[in-house]
Amino acid sequence: MKFFKNEYPLFLTLAAIYTVYLFSLNIASVAGIFAPYLFLCFAAANRNGRTPYIVMSAVLAAGALTVSLPSTAIFLGTAILPALILILSHSGGRQYSWKAVLLSPLPAAVLIAAILLLAPEIRAEIEALIIKFAEQTMAGLTGANTGDLKPDSAFALYYNQKEEIASYLVSLIPAFMYISVAFVTYVTEKTFYNIPPNDILPLPDFLLAVVILSGLCLIITPLKLHMAGWNGVIIAGALYFLRGFDIVRYYMNRWQIALFLRMIIYVLIFMQQFLNLAVAALGFISIYKNPVRTNGCEQSKK
Repeated sequence: MKFFKNEYPLFLTLAAIYTVYLFSLNIASVAGIFAPYLFLCFAAANRNGRTPYIVMSAVLAAGALTVSLPSTAIFLGTAILPALILILSHSGGRQYSWKAVLLSPLPAAVLIAAILLLAPEIRAEIEALIIKFAEQTMAGLTGANTGDLKPDSAFALYYNQKEEIASYLVSLIPAFMYISVAFVTYVTEKTFYNIPPNDILPLPDFLLAVVILSGLCLIITPLKLHMAGWNGVIIAGALYFLRGFDIVRYYMNRWQIALFLRMIIYVLIFMQQFLNLAVAALGFISIYKNPVRTNGCEQSKK
């Protein structure tokens, strides 16, 4: 195999992560966090060459045919396609693009939703894993056999509804997948494209329609469609959260807050549910009244 200078180590790392997807899909979500960024670096290091892309395509095809087509599809949806969408979204410059963060997670979310709908055996397997994890966690927390739980205790109530809870959680996996890829794209965009601090994540106005339709889905549609509404609400809320977090970062930089204090604030924002909602609300309000000066550029219009 030809050594590809700077991009060769990146190629090997991507190939290693792809191998994880093929043989250890249960931990692929952790490995996949790094794949979009690595692929962007891989593409940047080899803008004028085709050989590495040919080799990468051959590796993907070989893995799909000899080991697992679904695992390869998940790798493409969660790693390669998001990176390609991010590259295409920034082909005209280094400014923020709403297309990057909104569109790059779509392949992964649609792929996972299709798998859950068309492959009930996979859905059942995931539900069984969640139930098993809940049983082990409950036993560890209570320090006793789950059969000894008091019927009126909170632990017993959750334990007795573990099948329903597992089904709900599996139905929300497309939203969780969308959020994870969107967050990776957001971080990659910030670091790889050197987005200025006063450039706030742009979100299109039609995202409000997604919130409204998702809310209506929760109110007026049958119970089976409620999970579609929850997926929409979670996705929109996460996107508004990222925009709100950009605003928080902007003021941290503007007020020259000490790095140690910033880290504490950022940790609290991600860990505290109330602060999650507050930052998401800030992102939502800023669509219509932006508190950040953006050098004359209207973010939501890009």
